[in-house]
Amino acid sequence: MEYFNRNDHRYLTCCGQVHVSTLARVLMVLSIAGYSLACYYEVSTGVVSSLSGIPIVCLGVYGVFRERRSAIFVFIVLAITLTVVWMIRFQTEVAEILEEEGSYPPLNGLALPAVVCFCLFISSIQYFVYMTFWNLAKFIKHRDIALERQRCQNV
Repeated sequence: MEYFNRNDHRYLTCCGQVHVSTLARVLMVLSIAGYSLACYYEVSTGVVSSLSGIPIVCLGVYGVFRERRSAIFVFIVLAITLTVVWMIRFQTEVAEILEEEGSYPPLNGLALPAVVCFCLFISSIQYFVYMTFWNLAKFIKHRDIALERQRCQNV
């Protein structure tokens, strides 16, 4: 039987210095902080659509801190969906503001590509965050399989 090594290089990140479960927890705390600031800003400006993400963040907290694979998978799918919706809404709002203000044509020509680049930048950062959560789910799976094999051997 193969022995399960919690500190196998597959479960270490940041040049092999941090375990994936630790990094996932740190990233979830940062996600909570960032989401809280976004909610505060949007509610203070009268927009309450951002509150729809609260259950998604709660699901992510549950999945990461209680180490539940299914909750992590659902969180990743819903968080990516919510991110896409927010980016579309952000691009639409910028386009409406530029149209209302009748902005100077060169600015109008540069603003939307800048918004697209900003959204791509945010997406690239989130890719690494969600991959950390995905790797945590793989770690949990491998750990659970090893524990199940160990239980079967002991019986």
